[in-house]
Amino acid sequence: MAKRTLNIEFRTNDSPPLNPQFPIGQYDHPFTLNPTIGCFFGCKYCYSPIFTAKVKNQKRKKFFENVAVQFNMAERLDKHLENLKEIPQHLKRVQINESNEYYLPQVINELKKQYNRDVMLEILKVFEKHWDNGNKWMLHILSKSHLILNHLDQLKNMKHMVQIEISISSIDEKLIRDLEFYTPTIKKRMETINKLATNDIFVRTMAMPFWGDYKEVEAIKKLSFNNGARGFKNKRLNYFDWQQLQALDYNDLINDKVSRVQGRPDNMFEDLNEKSGETLLFKGKPKIVNVSFPHVRKWSTPTILDEKLSLQDQKIIDCGYSQLNKVKWAYIK
Repeated sequence: MAKRTLNIEFRTNDSPPLNPQFPIGQYDHPFTLNPTIGCFFGCKYCYSPIFTAKVKNQKRKKFFENVAVQFNMAERLDKHLENLKEIPQHLKRVQINESNEYYLPQVINELKKQYNRDVMLEILKVFEKHWDNGNKWMLHILSKSHLILNHLDQLKNMKHMVQIEISISSIDEKLIRDLEFYTPTIKKRMETINKLATNDIFVRTMAMPFWGDYKEVEAIKKLSFNNGARGFKNKRLNYFDWQQLQALDYNDLINDKVSRVQGRPDNMFEDLNEKSGETLLFKGKPKIVNVSFPHVRKWSTPTILDEKLSLQDQKIIDCGYSQLNKVKWAYIK
C-alpha cells in the first residue's frame, strides 16, 4: 500500500451550512449537509471528487489526502434553521455526510486532541433543540464507519427524527478491499447496523453503488435485515467501470487515472428497495397529491418564499417516517 500524507485543517466561514438541492425529485433530499470536505477512506468508485473539483477547483489527490473540518458549523446551523423555520414541513429533510465522511478516526482524534470538540455531536444537538422547539427536521446520516456509534446515546435520544444510512457495495470482503482501500470491514458495518437497530434506531442499508447482479444485491439486503436494518436502497455504479477500478492502485486513484463513463443511467433493482422512496399503492394504484416544491434554483432563503414555490403533483412514497413520528410529511410516509 502506498504511503499517504494526510492533512486535516479546521475552517470557519459564514456560508449557510445547509445546501439546497434543485430540482427535487422522488428520491432526493431537499438539503444536504457536509461537516467535512474530503475523505481518507479511498474508495475507488467515489464520485465526490468529480463534484468537489468543480466547486472547489481542487485536484483528486487533495480530496483523498486532505480533510477540511467546518469548525463553526453548529453555530451557523442554529441561525440557518431559524431562518428556514417557515418552509413547508416536507422540505425539512437533510442528508448528512452526503458526499464526504465525518466519521474518520483521524478527524475525530484530532478534533479531540486539539480542541476537545466533536463537531457532529454539536450539529446533532442543534437539530434536536430545534425539533423540541417545533422546528422539526428529519436527518439522514450516511456513513461507512462504525465510529458513528460514538454518538449512540445522542442518536437514541433523537431516534424519532433520525435515519442512519450505512453504505455497502458488496459482502465479499476480498472484493471490498480491492475497491475501498481504508474503509471499515463489512463485518464492522454489520455490527454497527445491529447495534443501532438493537437500540431502536432506524437503519437503511445503501447498496450504492453495488457490485454484481440481482443475487448479490439480494444477499446484501438479507444480511442487512438479519442484523436489524429496516430500509434498503440500491443503485448500480454509473460513473466508472468496475473492472477498470479493480486494476487501479492507490497512486492511480489519487492521480486521477480513472476513466469516467459518460451517459450511463442510474439503474436499480426497484423490487428490492424497502422504505426508501418506493411508491405506495392504494387499491392497486399510486395516489397523487399536490405539494409545494421550489421552481427556482435559489429557493432556500426565506425572502418572498411563496414566489419560489409552486404546487406540483407527487406520488405518495414510503420512507419509513410513520414508524418514527407523527409529523405530517405531505407525500412521504
